[in-house]
Amino acid sequence: MTENPDATTETETETETPSELERRFRRLLRAYPYWYRRHRGEELLGTLLDACGEDQDRPSRRQRRDILRSGLACRLRVRGGKAGVVLAVFLALMAAVAGSWIGARLGWVGAPDPPSAAEATAVAAEAFDGRKPDEVHGDDAPFAHGMEYATLTKSDFGQWTELAVFGGDSYRRAHQVASYEKSLSGEEWAAMTARVTANLEAAGWRVTYEDRTDGDTDFGTVTAVRDGQVVTVDGADDWPDVGPWIEVTVVHTVPAGQSAGLVVGAGLGLLAGWLFGVRIAWQWTVVTPRRRTLAMGLLFTSMPFGFGILLIAVAASGLSLQAAPTDIVQPPWYPLMNLPFRPLCLITAVLVLAAVLVAMLPGRRADPRVGPARQDAAIG
Repeated sequence: MTENPDATTETETETETPSELERRFRRLLRAYPYWYRRHRGEELLGTLLDACGEDQDRPSRRQRRDILRSGLACRLRVRGGKAGVVLAVFLALMAAVAGSWIGARLGWVGAPDPPSAAEATAVAAEAFDGRKPDEVHGDDAPFAHGMEYATLTKSDFGQWTELAVFGGDSYRRAHQVASYEKSLSGEEWAAMTARVTANLEAAGWRVTYEDRTDGDTDFGTVTAVRDGQVVTVDGADDWPDVGPWIEVTVVHTVPAGQSAGLVVGAGLGLLAGWLFGVRIAWQWTVVTPRRRTLAMGLLFTSMPFGFGILLIAVAASGLSLQAAPTDIVQPPWYPLMNLPFRPLCLITAVLVLAAVLVAMLPGRRADPRVGPARQDAAIG
């Protein structure tokens, strides 16, 4: 059997190699989101190629500018009507909250190790003329739920579960407390704090005194700062089941990275949440009406909880940004950890995740309402 010498040639010519102009346009079209390119990419590419001259081998400056501008607008534009806009705004705000918490926490990366019991003992001895404290206790983890959870073991499943779901009520930074069992009158406390202030200043600490004398207590607080550490000297005349005591508490100052991370994280989260909201809003236009109704129902159910978290997070972030590095305040992600905020966070997260899964799972209509490519891109 004689082979046809033209067979190979015909096969080769059937598949044309993309031109350099086409390859350049395809790279530029990546400015559009993938879901858009999948449904309108070839149509848009054909429109762009048809608008080019015969001798043109690369996109013009105007074409590049218009494609990038239109692609960015396509990524940011919300489809799905008013409900889609509400969805995008809600997800953007929730992502901004999560981003601010993550960024603020990352601001502590690289911070010095938590203060040790030996450091607390040394500071207390500096303040009290070399006398060592009667007891030293504290939290070694960078952030902890307090001493009442420090002794939990893996066998305490019920308590760990309760802590994970509901949070605790004493979330705080790592610290060490050196205590003295001593009873002092108001006059004796004033004389003692003067002596403590002099000792700490002689050791190189920057010392301030806050007078808290009122109807409930005759004690003020000495605060000293040095080398990234904050020391407070405080006391009480007689707590129930505790008795009179003096405490020297040692914590680290808040790093500047916490505020910077909070702001950067909130900005990145806002952008990421908006882009994700745009994607989900478009998804609503291509799913069946039943799934759309279910996803919208789940999402709008989560909104009262979500906006409650938003208000709490804004308040916590504001306090964090206004606080001085020496202030011993709750970190900005405090709402994520403690009662009654932890359940709100979990409920919101579960409802939003369920709404997203309902919208993203397979089962779309055959005719996605994307709109003609010519209306979404300016052709130069």
